[in-house]
Amino acid sequence: FIDTPVKRYSSGMYVKLAFSVAAHLNSEIMIMDEVLAVGDMAFQKKSLDKMSDVSRKEGRTILYVSHNMNTIRQLCDRVIVLDHGRVSFDGGVDEGIERYLGDAKADEYPCAHGLKELRRYWQHGSEILLESLRFVGCQSAEFTVDQPICFELGLSSRIRREQVRCVLRIRDKNNVTRIASCLSEPFSLEPGEVQTLRFTAVLAGLEPGSYSLNPELIQYNSSGNYHSYDNPNAMIPVRITAEESGGAVWPARFWGSVRLADMRLTE
Repeated sequence: FIDTPVKRYSSGMYVKLAFSVAAHLNSEIMIMDEVLAVGDMAFQKKSLDKMSDVSRKEGRTILYVSHNMNTIRQLCDRVIVLDHGRVSFDGGVDEGIERYLGDAKADEYPCAHGLKELRRYWQHGSEILLESLRFVGCQSAEFTVDQPICFELGLSSRIRREQVRCVLRIRDKNNVTRIASCLSEPFSLEPGEVQTLRFTAVLAGLEPGSYSLNPELIQYNSSGNYHSYDNPNAMIPVRITAEESGGAVWPARFWGSVRLADMRLTE
């Protein structure tokens, strides 16, 4: 594309050109503001590798501005968190990410959540609507490892449907789905019906940390696929804490968020 006018470049091509020029300049400081947001995976990997080389092998400083926590963990050794233009944190990477995500604030784990206005697609909620989620028997959405989580879903229906089920997805701090729980017993709904259903989920295997829950109402068909009636674009925060202090610390950054049953020696 060397003979193509830059004004005809796509946004991705423009960023690739700008990054290539900046990466090969002999500057002491490189400022990269969301440079990986529009590139494909190959470009992102090449860019991260180049920035790592510039920083660690050439000893140059990179100021990397991003909301992508994975790339920040991979590239950076210091994090500065800004809050309305003011520095609210300056320090280590993991602690800075926790501060940015609000991990240290207990009041960010409320028990009640409205779900009416949060939708990814227009068809979600048009026939069956999830209206609210409320945790039961707690002051905040903080639970110990292996503690059953009890919550109520408020929903309303405009149609008659049977064999409706609830799926609860659990996402980590990077908004990546780590595990899911599906209601084994289906329930039925009638037109004009408003219900409050209580569920109990055991999130066994999740290591201590901050997560978010995403409820969805589905119905299986005869081929084994499912139809999604409602899937609010909700990230309902919960915090899993250890039952007691002491013992080995689980390094979730390297080992993952879900712990399988312990292995056993076999003869």
